[in-house]
Amino acid sequence: MQKQNEMKQDLANVLDWMSDGDGEVQGEKRTTLVDVKAMAWRQRRYLLTMVLVALQIGLISVFLMTPKFRAVSSVRIDNETIQVIKGDDVNPIISSFDTDRFLNAQKGVFLSRTMAYKVIDRLKLDQNNSFLERMDAGVPTDKLSPRAATLARREAAASLLQGNLKMDIPAVDRIAQIKFTAPDPQLAQQIANAYADTFIENNISSRYNATAYARGVLTQQVQEAEAKLKATDTEAVEYARLNRLIDTAAPSTASTGDSASSSSDSIKNIALGQVNTALGDARKARILAEQRWRNAQSGSALAIPDVRQNAFVQSLLAQRAQTAGELGQLKQTYLDDHPSVLQARGRLVEIDAQLKLATNNVRSSLRNEYEIALNQERQLANAVENSSAETLAEQNKRVQYNQLLRNAQSQRYRLLELERRLGEVNSLSDIATNNVSLVDYSQRPVSAVSPNLLRSLALALAVGLIIGLAFGILREVIDDTLWSPDDAEAKLRRPLLGTTPAAKEFTSADVLSGHGDVSEAYFAVRTAVDYATKGNVQKILQITSCQPGEGKSTTSVALASDFARVGRRVLLIDCDLRRPSIHRQLDIPNKVGLMDVLTGDAKLADVVQKFGAENLNVLTLGAKPSNPVQILSGELFQSFVKTAAKDYDVVIIDSPPVMGMADAQLIARTADATVLIIEAGRSHFGQAKLAVRKVEEAGTKVVGVVMTKFNYRDAGYNYDYRYGYYGYDESPA
Repeated sequence: MQKQNEMKQDLANVLDWMSDGDGEVQGEKRTTLVDVKAMAWRQRRYLLTMVLVALQIGLISVFLMTPKFRAVSSVRIDNETIQVIKGDDVNPIISSFDTDRFLNAQKGVFLSRTMAYKVIDRLKLDQNNSFLERMDAGVPTDKLSPRAATLARREAAASLLQGNLKMDIPAVDRIAQIKFTAPDPQLAQQIANAYADTFIENNISSRYNATAYARGVLTQQVQEAEAKLKATDTEAVEYARLNRLIDTAAPSTASTGDSASSSSDSIKNIALGQVNTALGDARKARILAEQRWRNAQSGSALAIPDVRQNAFVQSLLAQRAQTAGELGQLKQTYLDDHPSVLQARGRLVEIDAQLKLATNNVRSSLRNEYEIALNQERQLANAVENSSAETLAEQNKRVQYNQLLRNAQSQRYRLLELERRLGEVNSLSDIATNNVSLVDYSQRPVSAVSPNLLRSLALALAVGLIIGLAFGILREVIDDTLWSPDDAEAKLRRPLLGTTPAAKEFTSADVLSGHGDVSEAYFAVRTAVDYATKGNVQKILQITSCQPGEGKSTTSVALASDFARVGRRVLLIDCDLRRPSIHRQLDIPNKVGLMDVLTGDAKLADVVQKFGAENLNVLTLGAKPSNPVQILSGELFQSFVKTAAKDYDVVIIDSPPVMGMADAQLIARTADATVLIIEAGRSHFGQAKLAVRKVEEAGTKVVGVVMTKFNYRDAGYNYDYRYGYYGYDESPA
């Protein structure tokens, strides 16, 4: 039982933790550009360090890299003028899509390894190690045979050519830029020009070979197609004569080989279709009749649609209703054995008998309709079965015949296409032109293209920024420090009562004057506390924090002063039994106080001290006790606070911090509400969350949090973020 109660309490705590003061679940805080900017500002040291390191690495790499030169030659690539295997026009107009595809194909051929081998053979780059050395590459050929060394140099040279070669083909003018990069400017020029010449020669050779090869292949294919077509036509005619296959369609249609049309034109097929259609109609009629008969069998007779729609039944129902009404009126006037009553009852019984007979007749007619529809369906099903058997027998014979017709037709189409293409190739074989022409040879490059100082530094800067931001985000994820008011409200899921800017500690003069940014901030906090406690005039407020030095005592003094300033009778109690500070905050004596009242050595009226406003009463601690926990655990402290609260509108208890000791939890049992103080940039979410949980486990609701010492610069936000207090004696910044 105890374990179940604990589980219920844990569930209640979780639900309360997930909801705000009104019981509504709060959504997650959305990250905005302002938050990202604030995060970058907080992590600026690490971000700048990463950027500087990356820039240094980029600068060093620039000086260590070997300069490379790029030679550029250009050729023009026109669309193909001859379609050897596929196409309808001799000089077709090629669409932009086909042009891009053609240019990409040419680019693929140019960058292929086969083209690299042709350039190697043209310049004899595999004869010695000179090319590899000039490209700052080496192949260990000392221990290889001459043939193996040549093959190794050839493969290495091909890889180097492909790795340093680039081709750009704009679709607008189709002038391809052939670019080759090498440490030696003369070598880069030599290879770029060699690639241009080799590409032009390879295009001429491939076009001539393709035309000659296509002409021979097409001639042979035409001869083979003619022989196959003749044999297939003869076989189809002989098969139809032997199996007596006759179609009702025209002879031209039957000869096309379309199996669907020839099969549908068969006499047996037509008969089967007609019978099958009739069977479908009969089955539909039977289903409807059966459904009506099933409905008539089940349920009340008057619930049957056919019964309700029957004119005679409707007339009987009207007579019965009228007779029943007359009988009711007669019963009100005469006794049950009166002749008029007996006569009306007799008519009612007679009408019921007629209704029963009428409904039975309707049911009988529905059953007859169902049986007739069922017999028709069965007869048509037998007819379909017989016709299907005859049609299937014919279709078995037509399978081979239709296959023969389709083969003949496809061979006829193929023969026509081959003859057309052969005619085009024969007429154009002597006028083929080269569609690749030289535009410019490469000049010897003067300046190196890499390393590029600005580009390298820009890349290093981008990498440094990315790494720095990633590291900063990682730190932000790991670090749960509460930097801004939004952090406190979104993570703790408790209302934010107010924010105070970073300023010097309060003095009594500051409290009495009520001027300045901090005083204005605490005035807003006091208003929020009133709203959070639903405006209760009498209330006991506990002011506590997660850890020492976060401003709880300053907040207690400021709230007490503000409540007194608006006319409330306020009692400020210094209940920090270990480190009292109210007397130092207000610069008042601390010889006697709370401990003297609790021990009975003095009365509250004798030790309470007036301060500032007429309604502000301060009860200092007095002598520090040696056993704070025992004092706060007893009933004496709670009784004292409850009794003192009767004479005041507001009792503010300056409580010790929650973390590390149980004093705050014990005081929370006495308070009506608790205000949690957290310091911006110092308090952690884990600590604040645990503090809220401990206080609320003691039975007091944390009505909200106050963020103190908030410095918008340290948090990385603008001046107008969340607050902008203006002092009375200063003009706005």
